[in-house]
Amino acid sequence: MHLLDYFDINRRAPRNNYWNIQKRLIGLCIVLYFVSFFVMMAAGYYGYPLVLVLGLTYFAALCNGIRRAHDRNRGILWFLLVTLGPFPIGYAGVSIYDAQPWGQALCITAAALKSWGCVEMGLMDGHPSHNRYGAPTPA
Repeated sequence: MHLLDYFDINRRAPRNNYWNIQKRLIGLCIVLYFVSFFVMMAAGYYGYPLVLVLGLTYFAALCNGIRRAHDRNRGILWFLLVTLGPFPIGYAGVSIYDAQPWGQALCITAAALKSWGCVEMGLMDGHPSHNRYGAPTPA
């Protein structure tokens, strides 16, 4: 896989390729986070390019998730809903948890939405045949 292939969202990613790429990107994020933290503590502004590379790594993980959603025959909006949607819902639930009786319901809704996204993206098989995003990629 070439470096620019990490940013391609026009393909499909089968489950095992998705997890292999995610493991690499998570490891790289952890290393970059600690290295940039220590460089910024020691040298100040010299750690900012590492933060930029960390942002590009997060973007590559986002593109990998979109490819996985395409393998499940889901669109980008569905992927963004299940990955980013629980944050404002959960924040609203936590903000009003004590003041309103439905704050707990918002927190449970956010947790259920995120859990379903994790199950569908990480555990379920991809669409077995040709879908609107192309032919299945061999594993």
